[in-house]
Amino acid sequence: MARDTWVRFAAEAGAAASIRHPGVVHTFHVGVTEDGRLYQLQDLVDGVTLAATVERGGGWPAHDVARIGGQLADAL
Repeated sequence: MARDTWVRFAAEAGAAASIRHPGVVHTFHVGVTEDGRLYQLQDLVDGVTLAATVERGGGWPAHDVARIGGQLADAL
């Protein structure tokens, strides 16, 4: 792995780990495995993914979409 790849990964993971917001998954640890693969240890988020909702043909009511959009904007 190129050093610049690790440096960029570590910088981005460090920036993500510094964010404290209920709408952002917390990063606990960043590292490299013995065989050189980069990894992040994060909170497990339980729930239904957007992909799963779309795949089953479901949708959300407009008021739910507006609420979720507001939460996303707040997190950003």
